[in-house]
Amino acid sequence: MVCEMNTGFIKKILIFSPNWLGDAVMSMPMIYALRESLPGCDITIVSRPGLVPLWQQNDYSKEIIPFDIFDKTTGVRDYLRLFTKLRGKSFDLAIILPSCLQWSLISLCAGIRYRIGFSNNTGSLLLSNKLANDRDRKIHIIANYMRIARAIGIEGKEYMPQLMISDRYVNFANDFFKTNNIDKQDIVIGLAPAAAYGPAKRWPEEYFADLADRLIDSYKAKVIIFGSQFESDIGCKVSGLMRNAHVNLVSKTDLMEAAGLINKCSLFITNDSGLMHIASALGVRLIAIFGSTSPLWTGPCLKKSVILKKDLPCSPCFSRTCHFGSYKCLTSITVEEAFEAAIAQLKNNSPVGLQ
Repeated sequence: MVCEMNTGFIKKILIFSPNWLGDAVMSMPMIYALRESLPGCDITIVSRPGLVPLWQQNDYSKEIIPFDIFDKTTGVRDYLRLFTKLRGKSFDLAIILPSCLQWSLISLCAGIRYRIGFSNNTGSLLLSNKLANDRDRKIHIIANYMRIARAIGIEGKEYMPQLMISDRYVNFANDFFKTNNIDKQDIVIGLAPAAAYGPAKRWPEEYFADLADRLIDSYKAKVIIFGSQFESDIGCKVSGLMRNAHVNLVSKTDLMEAAGLINKCSLFITNDSGLMHIASALGVRLIAIFGSTSPLWTGPCLKKSVILKKDLPCSPCFSRTCHFGSYKCLTSITVEEAFEAAIAQLKNNSPVGLQ
């Protein structure tokens, strides 16, 4: 069900951000389209605290409200405070991007007339405007989110995610390069060997380590390993398997510090992860390795991307773990294949280094 909305009466928009980094990046084109088409509207974003810096880098919204539904300490009082705050702002439209009953309920109780989202959970019963979700995952998430803009009555060109890096993080990256003796002529390779979704999205750690060593041997590349505080075990394993000198920054940077460094990489090699979408939004050449998921659904949009994926009968299964225990969709992507892809990418790219 989609009820027509008169955008002329929409002055205040509340957007509930996706919960995951990659999804948040992929929602940016839809939010940008709203801002461009409705320049007189105030946009407020409710976001997990860890994603707030991402939204702050771009002028998408008037206000960003941090709220973590996954924090075990978040209680009824926290929801009541949020509800009171939102109700007092008199929003005309709520856009609920994650599958979350709480957001649908809060939007309804806050008196928001138009509440739009996807009809994929019980919370959709509380929506005034429902869009059927792409259950087959044949439409890219960016295009899926853009359907919301069109349902509101906004037409126009397709936008791609773009991320701006503030001077603070540009300076951080420059200082890091100087401290670690990374020069203009150096080839800088970023690795993102983790994926929060689960092991069915993770190329084996020993493959990452072998590939990194080959690139160092062949190009004297400077290798930096990236990841969050929850991925330190994976980062340490890759680091421990490598025989050449490198920098392991897993759990040692915040999101935008990592983005500032990724922005200066010659090549970024990654699983299907949030950092993959960060690199793509920054315009960094990348190699994206896909296992249980599909690039049709969550692939990088950057034309300079190379996707490595095996079309097996069981793939894509979109599972967190392999039902057969073999993870063949990942293990059958060889280090040699990835190395050849890296060579091709590096031939088309000049070293980044200091600017």
